[in-house]
Amino acid sequence: MPSAKDIVAHADPEAVKNFTEFISAWWTPIFLFSYTAGIIFFGLGWYYINSDHKRSYGIVCVILSVFLSCLPTIINIFSKTLFNSMAPDKLSYYAPESEYQIYITLAVRGVQLIGLLAVIRSIFFFKDHALEQKPQLLYNGLTYFLGGITCLNFVTVAQFLGKEIGGELEYITSNIF
Repeated sequence: MPSAKDIVAHADPEAVKNFTEFISAWWTPIFLFSYTAGIIFFGLGWYYINSDHKRSYGIVCVILSVFLSCLPTIINIFSKTLFNSMAPDKLSYYAPESEYQIYITLAVRGVQLIGLLAVIRSIFFFKDHALEQKPQLLYNGLTYFLGGITCLNFVTVAQFLGKEIGGELEYITSNIF
Protein backbone atom coordinates (compact mmCIF):
# COMPACT_ATOMS: atom_id res chain seq x y z
CA MET A 1 0.00 0.00 0.00
CA PRO A 2 1.51 3.36 -0.96
CA SER A 3 2.28 5.86 1.75
CA ALA A 4 1.17 9.48 1.77
CA LYS A 5 4.67 10.55 0.69
CA ASP A 6 4.45 8.29 -2.37
CA ILE A 7 1.05 9.65 -3.33
CA VAL A 8 2.22 13.25 -3.02
CA ALA A 9 5.48 12.51 -4.88
CA HIS A 10 3.62 11.01 -7.87
CA ALA A 11 0.84 13.62 -7.97
CA ASP A 12 0.42 15.99 -10.87
CA PRO A 13 2.35 19.18 -9.95
CA GLU A 14 -0.28 21.42 -11.54
CA ALA A 15 -3.07 19.77 -9.55
CA VAL A 16 -1.10 20.13 -6.32
CA LYS A 17 -0.45 23.81 -7.10
CA ASN A 18 -4.13 24.45 -7.83
CA PHE A 19 -5.18 22.65 -4.65
CA THR A 20 -2.64 24.63 -2.60
CA GLU A 21 -3.90 27.93 -4.03
CA PHE A 22 -7.50 26.92 -3.36
CA ILE A 23 -6.79 25.89 0.22
CA SER A 24 -4.61 28.94 0.98
CA ALA A 25 -7.58 31.22 0.32
CA TRP A 26 -9.55 29.35 2.98
CA TRP A 27 -6.94 29.27 5.79
CA THR A 28 -8.31 32.27 7.66
CA PRO A 29 -11.95 31.07 7.75
CA ILE A 30 -10.83 27.54 8.65
CA PHE A 31 -8.72 28.82 11.53
CA LEU A 32 -11.44 31.16 12.77
CA PHE A 33 -13.91 28.28 12.69
CA SER A 34 -11.48 26.01 14.54
CA TYR A 35 -10.83 28.66 17.21
CA THR A 36 -14.58 29.21 17.63
CA ALA A 37 -15.23 25.47 17.81
CA GLY A 38 -12.37 25.18 20.31
CA ILE A 39 -13.99 27.79 22.55
CA ILE A 40 -17.35 26.02 22.27
CA PHE A 41 -15.84 22.64 23.13
CA PHE A 42 -13.99 24.25 26.02
CA GLY A 43 -17.30 25.56 27.37
CA LEU A 44 -18.92 22.15 26.93
CA GLY A 45 -15.95 20.54 28.67
CA TRP A 46 -16.25 22.95 31.58
CA TYR A 47 -19.97 22.20 31.83
CA TYR A 48 -19.44 18.42 31.74
CA ILE A 49 -16.55 18.55 34.22
CA ASN A 50 -18.82 20.36 36.68
CA SER A 51 -21.67 17.86 36.19
CA ASP A 52 -21.80 14.83 38.42
CA HIS A 53 -21.89 11.98 35.94
CA LYS A 54 -20.23 13.07 32.66
CA ARG A 55 -16.71 14.14 33.68
CA SER A 56 -15.07 11.93 31.07
CA TYR A 57 -16.99 13.83 28.36
CA GLY A 58 -15.64 17.04 29.84
CA ILE A 59 -12.03 15.92 29.65
CA VAL A 60 -12.52 14.78 26.05
CA CYS A 61 -14.09 18.14 25.17
CA VAL A 62 -11.21 20.07 26.76
CA ILE A 63 -8.62 17.98 24.90
CA LEU A 64 -10.55 18.48 21.65
CA SER A 65 -10.66 22.23 22.28
CA VAL A 66 -6.87 22.24 22.71
CA PHE A 67 -6.43 20.48 19.38
CA LEU A 68 -8.83 22.84 17.62
CA SER A 69 -7.18 25.89 19.17
CA CYS A 70 -3.77 24.68 17.97
CA LEU A 71 -4.88 23.70 14.46
CA PRO A 72 -2.18 25.73 12.64
CA THR A 73 0.54 24.03 14.67
CA ILE A 74 -0.97 20.59 14.10
CA ILE A 75 -1.19 21.17 10.35
CA ASN A 76 2.42 22.34 10.38
CA ILE A 77 3.50 19.17 12.19
CA PHE A 78 1.64 16.97 9.68
CA SER A 79 3.10 18.83 6.72
CA LYS A 80 6.63 18.29 8.02
CA THR A 81 6.27 14.69 9.17
CA LEU A 82 3.64 13.04 6.98
CA PHE A 83 4.15 14.94 3.73
CA ASN A 84 7.85 15.77 4.26
CA SER A 85 7.34 19.38 3.16
CA MET A 86 10.12 21.71 4.27
CA ALA A 87 9.02 24.70 2.19
CA PRO A 88 8.18 27.82 4.18
CA ASP A 89 4.50 28.63 4.33
CA LYS A 90 2.19 30.81 6.38
CA LEU A 91 1.52 28.04 8.89
CA SER A 92 5.03 27.55 10.17
CA TYR A 93 7.82 29.56 11.68
CA TYR A 94 11.18 29.94 9.98
CA ALA A 95 13.70 32.31 11.51
CA PRO A 96 15.15 34.82 9.07
CA GLU A 97 18.57 34.00 7.73
CA SER A 98 20.98 35.55 10.20
CA GLU A 99 23.71 34.60 12.58
CA TYR A 100 21.12 34.46 15.39
CA GLN A 101 18.72 32.09 13.60
CA ILE A 102 19.39 29.13 15.88
CA TYR A 103 18.82 31.22 19.02
CA ILE A 104 15.58 32.73 17.76
CA THR A 105 14.24 29.31 16.76
CA LEU A 106 15.29 27.85 20.12
CA ALA A 107 13.52 30.68 21.98
CA VAL A 108 10.31 30.25 19.96
CA ARG A 109 10.30 26.47 20.50
CA GLY A 110 10.94 27.01 24.21
CA VAL A 111 7.95 29.34 24.52
CA GLN A 112 5.81 26.80 22.64
CA LEU A 113 6.95 24.02 24.99
CA ILE A 114 6.03 26.15 28.00
CA GLY A 115 2.61 26.71 26.39
CA LEU A 116 2.08 22.98 25.97
CA LEU A 117 2.98 22.37 29.61
CA ALA A 118 0.58 25.14 30.68
CA VAL A 119 -2.29 23.56 28.73
CA ILE A 120 -1.57 20.18 30.32
CA ARG A 121 -1.46 21.79 33.76
CA SER A 122 -4.80 23.51 33.10
CA ILE A 123 -6.41 20.13 32.48
CA PHE A 124 -5.29 19.02 35.96
CA PHE A 125 -6.69 22.22 37.47
CA PHE A 126 -10.04 21.51 35.80
CA LYS A 127 -10.01 17.96 37.12
CA ASP A 128 -9.25 19.18 40.64
CA HIS A 129 -12.00 21.80 40.36
CA ALA A 130 -14.48 19.09 39.43
CA LEU A 131 -13.51 17.08 42.52
CA GLU A 132 -13.24 19.88 45.09
CA GLN A 133 -15.60 22.57 43.65
CA LYS A 134 -13.20 25.42 44.51
CA PRO A 135 -13.63 28.42 42.18
CA GLN A 136 -9.96 29.36 42.52
CA LEU A 137 -8.96 26.10 40.79
CA LEU A 138 -11.27 26.93 37.88
CA TYR A 139 -9.77 30.41 37.50
CA ASN A 140 -6.25 29.02 37.66
CA GLY A 141 -7.17 26.46 35.02
CA LEU A 142 -8.64 29.11 32.73
CA THR A 143 -5.54 31.27 33.14
CA TYR A 144 -3.19 28.43 32.35
CA PHE A 145 -5.31 27.33 29.39
CA LEU A 146 -5.50 30.77 27.78
CA GLY A 147 -1.83 31.48 28.49
CA GLY A 148 -0.83 28.10 27.07
CA ILE A 149 -2.79 28.65 23.87
CA THR A 150 -1.18 32.08 23.54
CA CYS A 151 2.29 30.58 24.01
CA LEU A 152 1.61 27.78 21.53
CA ASN A 153 0.67 30.40 18.94
CA PHE A 154 3.47 32.77 20.03
CA VAL A 155 4.67 33.85 16.59
CA THR A 156 1.15 34.63 15.39
CA VAL A 157 0.34 36.58 18.55
CA ALA A 158 3.61 38.57 18.31
CA GLN A 159 2.97 39.40 14.66
CA PHE A 160 -0.62 40.40 15.45
CA LEU A 161 0.47 42.68 18.29
CA GLY A 162 3.18 44.20 16.10
CA LYS A 163 0.68 45.04 13.38
CA GLU A 164 -1.99 46.31 15.76
CA ILE A 165 0.22 48.48 17.95
CA GLY A 166 2.53 49.54 15.12
CA GLY A 167 5.52 51.80 15.47
CA GLU A 168 8.71 50.33 16.86
CA LEU A 169 7.04 47.03 17.82
CA GLU A 170 5.94 46.43 14.23
CA TYR A 171 9.50 47.03 13.02
CA ILE A 172 10.95 44.63 15.60
CA THR A 173 8.45 41.83 14.93
CA SER A 174 8.84 42.13 11.16
CA ASN A 175 12.62 41.77 11.51
CA ILE A 176 12.56 38.90 14.01
CA PHE A 177 9.61 36.86 12.79
